[in-house]
Amino acid sequence: MKVWRAIRIEAGGLRWHVHPNTDPVALRRVLQDPEAYLTDPTHYLKHERVVTVARVPATVPGQPDLVLRRLNYGKPLHRLRDLFRPTRVLRALRHGWRLEAAGVPTPRALAAAEKRRFRWPVIAYLVTEEVPGAITLARYFAKNQRLSPAVIRRLAMAVAHLHQAGYSHRDLQWTNVLLDRELRPWVIDLDGLRGVGWGGDRRREGDLARLARDFRQDPRLLKWSGCRFLRHYCRARGRDGDYRRLARGIASRMTARIPQTQAGRR
Repeated sequence: MKVWRAIRIEAGGLRWHVHPNTDPVALRRVLQDPEAYLTDPTHYLKHERVVTVARVPATVPGQPDLVLRRLNYGKPLHRLRDLFRPTRVLRALRHGWRLEAAGVPTPRALAAAEKRRFRWPVIAYLVTEEVPGAITLARYFAKNQRLSPAVIRRLAMAVAHLHQAGYSHRDLQWTNVLLDRELRPWVIDLDGLRGVGWGGDRRREGDLARLARDFRQDPRLLKWSGCRFLRHYCRARGRDGDYRRLARGIASRMTARIPQTQAGRR
């Protein structure tokens, strides 16, 4: 599978890792001064102690709007974890490129940069394309109190595609899935992504159980829509015979304590 080599660009006192198929001109203003796009609270998609996410209107006509994510490192433990490894944004950038190459729907990751002092992480930025009109699966469910058959089928296909490509999300909660205007799912928040490797079935099962946990508030929907989702998922992977085993594994994990993954601790 092709994985691109980043273009290195010095801008705004940072060394940016940029997608080689991206026009740097379209990103120039953001790369030169990312903080300028994080001052207006009306553009915030999320603003928390550990992360700030803001929408950035396109700076070049004809280019898509952007999403800028800043790691605030509000917890010392997060800095310590990133001390001897690439920061979360650099991992998310690389993982995004891998999923893009595999055809898994995820917003295109364009650029990332980190700032350190004596290796100690200070701040980090990630720039991605925006999915126009997208809302999280959590907001969709809160608004409709149901999942349409089309959403269930498309969601199952997207997760199956992710797993067939050889990856586990490791924090596949409903706030990490976007639905665009056509209700097509997009996977986000990729810094915890891992190859399934050995024990792949358990990692895939863990992803499915993590997503199912978010729907426990509606047991009836979880039962019937969950069955439909799982059948679509198994069919998409050509593993119809796995349905009962997966159903038992997910049910077992649903009653267990939620494992606090690296992604889930943010």
